[in-house]
Amino acid sequence: MGSFWAAALAQVRSWPRDRLFIWLLLMAPLSGMVILDGLFADGLLRRLPVAVCDLDGSSTSRELIRRVDALPSARVAALLASPDEGRDAIRRGEVFAVLVIPRHFERDLLRRRPVQAIAYIDGQHMPVGSVLRRDLVDLGTAGWKLAFTDTLRRSGVPPVQADWQTAGIGLDLRSLGNPAANYKIFLVHSFLPILLQLTSLLYSVCVLHRLRPERPSMARVWGSVCPAALLVGMLGCLQTGLLAARGYFPVQAPILTVCAIYLLFSLACAALAVFIAGLCDEILLALMMVSGLASPAFAFAGITFPQLAMPPFARFWSGLLPSTQLLRLEGSVIQMGDALGQHWPILGALCLLACVYGGLGSLFHGLRSRRQEEEIAR
Repeated sequence: MGSFWAAALAQVRSWPRDRLFIWLLLMAPLSGMVILDGLFADGLLRRLPVAVCDLDGSSTSRELIRRVDALPSARVAALLASPDEGRDAIRRGEVFAVLVIPRHFERDLLRRRPVQAIAYIDGQHMPVGSVLRRDLVDLGTAGWKLAFTDTLRRSGVPPVQADWQTAGIGLDLRSLGNPAANYKIFLVHSFLPILLQLTSLLYSVCVLHRLRPERPSMARVWGSVCPAALLVGMLGCLQTGLLAARGYFPVQAPILTVCAIYLLFSLACAALAVFIAGLCDEILLALMMVSGLASPAFAFAGITFPQLAMPPFARFWSGLLPSTQLLRLEGSVIQMGDALGQHWPILGALCLLACVYGGLGSLFHGLRSRRQEEEIAR
């Protein structure tokens, strides 16, 4: 254990003057976080632009427009003259939804006739569409009824009678397709863990190849990669906290659970780096293997298409990546708030990856050291 801690301390002391560390484990993750936040900031699920087509023009319809604009997820960006303009605006990607208030809206409410508004939702922005659909339906069942009860009271109807006479208001939801499909909601929280996986693998593989001429012991090998793994885990927790603070997704799990998940992920990445460095004799071959394993994560981790629709080879390939298991735990445990024990198969898969990669990597490094000693003895 003495050589392990000595190697870990030496590695930490080398960081301030190590350009590889500065670029791969500091500049790349932090700049990636800043750049993605700047590019995708308009994809936050709040104050999304919607349009309203008011065919009634009454005081009640104007009150409805004000209530739509007060929703946390929506802002009224345009008032349109016809539903056709609204549908065209959705297809052009200018707005995410269009609310059409029908003619005689206020009159039918006062006469206790059924009233039905139409809401066109952009069907290809799935998270955006679901949030707007939820808020508009809630507004229709709760907020609208309260507003129109006030209208009846102002018209002279007694308060109790107004509560009973409030007409039902339906909302006809219609999905529209936008050819400019948008995956920013998925990419923001998925890209950063994959970037951490890639940069940590590149750095750890390069560190291990630097040590190869010295024929290090396994304690020194692991001592050289564990400090970087700890830093990667801390960066993952930091990124999760900043994305949650920016409103990209909620964090429902305790802080210790988030830290444990990212620490296990970073250890699995370190074990994978030990495996690759032990398997490949040349640094160029090792870097090519890192690229070959990590780059398909964008397609195979379920970002660009659902995991249930993957072919068997894609599922197998994605199962080899620590980031795949991390993204599953991130969605179910960190964002949804499920108990970590409920997803023990995913947690077990991540632990299994760390053990298998670490065991095979240690075996390969031991065989190489033995082979080098035999060559020297000859």
